[in-house]
Amino acid sequence: MTNTIAIVGGGISGTLTVLNLIKQSKSPFHIIWFDAKNQFCKGLAYSTTDEQHLLNVRASNMSIFVDEPNHYVNWLTHNYPQYSSHDFAPRKLFGEYVQATFDVLKNTNPFITIQQIAEEVIDIEKKENTFEITTTQTYKAQKVVIALGNFLPAHPRSVSKEFIESENYFQNAFHPTIIEKAIIKKNITIIGSGLTMIDVLISLHHHSFSGKINIISPHAYIPQAHAENALPSVKPFIEENKLYRLQELLSLVNQQLKKAKTEHLNPQSVIDVMRPHLPFFWINFSLNEKQQFLRHLRHKWGVARHRAPSESMAILKKLESSHIIHLIKGRLVDIKSMDGGFEIHFSDSK
Repeated sequence: MTNTIAIVGGGISGTLTVLNLIKQSKSPFHIIWFDAKNQFCKGLAYSTTDEQHLLNVRASNMSIFVDEPNHYVNWLTHNYPQYSSHDFAPRKLFGEYVQATFDVLKNTNPFITIQQIAEEVIDIEKKENTFEITTTQTYKAQKVVIALGNFLPAHPRSVSKEFIESENYFQNAFHPTIIEKAIIKKNITIIGSGLTMIDVLISLHHHSFSGKINIISPHAYIPQAHAENALPSVKPFIEENKLYRLQELLSLVNQQLKKAKTEHLNPQSVIDVMRPHLPFFWINFSLNEKQQFLRHLRHKWGVARHRAPSESMAILKKLESSHIIHLIKGRLVDIKSMDGGFEIHFSDSK
């Protein structure tokens, strides 16, 4: 009997699972791959059509195969030679790369067959030796991988709820009509100040938006820019497969940051050398440690870890100097729907 594995989610997480199964499997099995929106390979993140939306990691670190570190750079050089390994390439090109890699590899392993189902999975039930996965039909598999990616953000906390139904409110910052509707407004508000906010600003700037943009965030942190830093990197300081506790890791990072300052090393490299170990850290944190991190450290970590290309940050600085954007440190209290817009109430963050 051929084993069957079901993969729920067609974005980058599901695609990398499929590609690595194709590369590594030496025994027969069948893959049933589900994606409700029929966006296999690219998902939401890499389906953007705006070439101004850049990767926030250099091309040299974006290979989808650990054992082939130059895989993406080689594809990029062959197809888009204007970009180098040092560049932050457009996200849409990375989506093309993932799609092209799947198209090349999907029929190369004689042990594997792949069935793509463009339907929503509405139920998964564990039976004795199998799982039953339900869409409009029922499928059976011995193993299931849940690769759903990031969900849409929760609606903002607000006393009033009517704003959710307004055509001028967008829960999804990448909604296909958001820029078309926003550029005709005189004043818009973005809730949150991370990398997604940068993407929205870039699209608005690209479409010559001339109104005012308010950005509300509890901490008013904005991403750091990737620095062109000539200073040497810190030496690797993480022990492979060691179980670090959160406080121990925080102390170690602070030590390395102080060392980088006194020894004239690149401080951003402290975070960069941790990158391969992050999934292992998170999986092995206790529930209490994860809650502590999300409550106290998440925002500062996001600023340090999820940096933006300098080209993107230059646009933000330009909009700041033109007084187009206004960054507000505050917590939302209420969003009231008005004729053609909203009245937004917030309190000062402490």
